Amino acid sequence: MSAPARRDLRARRAARTPWRFLIVQAAVLLLVVAVGALAAWPIYRGATFVILVIVATIAATAIAAAGLRWRLNGWWVALVTIGAYLVLGLPLAAPGSLGSVPQALQGLRGVVTAPVTGWKDLLTLELPLGSYQATLAPALLVFLAATVLALSIAWRGGRWWPLAVIAALIPTVFGIAFGSTAPMPAPALGPLTLSREALVGMAALVAALVAIGWR
Repeated sequence: MSAPARRDLRARRAARTPWRFLIVQAAVLLLVVAVGALAAWPIYRGATFVILVIVATIAATAIAAAGLRWRLNGWWVALVTIGAYLVLGLPLAAPGSLGSVPQALQGLRGVVTAPVTGWKDLLTLELPLGSYQATLAPALLVFLAATVLALSIAWRGGRWWPLAVIAALIPTVFGIAFGSTAPMPAPALGPLTLSREALVGMAALVAALVAIGWR
């Protein structure tokens, strides 16, 4: 099948896809992302992180929906996602820098460089980080990009849809990898004492199985 024919086939499939299917598919994937938010909570432990996750997932859903509606290719969706990251970065990832122009410029610099250098701060600074400088920028990047990727893959269908669940698990991996040193009491279930990482991992596995089973 030629490339134009494949694009036409994908367009006809998207046109026939019922909205109820899209909504439920988004709900089960966002459930997986929500487990990632619980995993990353010990890194920040602040209201700003909760707001960031909510706004990032809403923006990501809108971007993925726009990509499906106007049949944008992956490059355009990626460019829009990068633009959303830069626009949302200052108010969400560096809210403490909004007091003055010099602080805003410094915060914007932190947001721009966070995809390359921001991960070092998560490993070297004492947790929880709250909204210190631009340390929320890696979380914004992870939750925004992973949600756009997961929804875009799932909504467009095809044999690659299982990758959508893997993309939705990225925030959980982020939370466990960078929040493993955060102090949190481990609940006891009878004679068993489970660590936070074990509980989060089991919750992520259950959410992923729900997403796969429903599909």
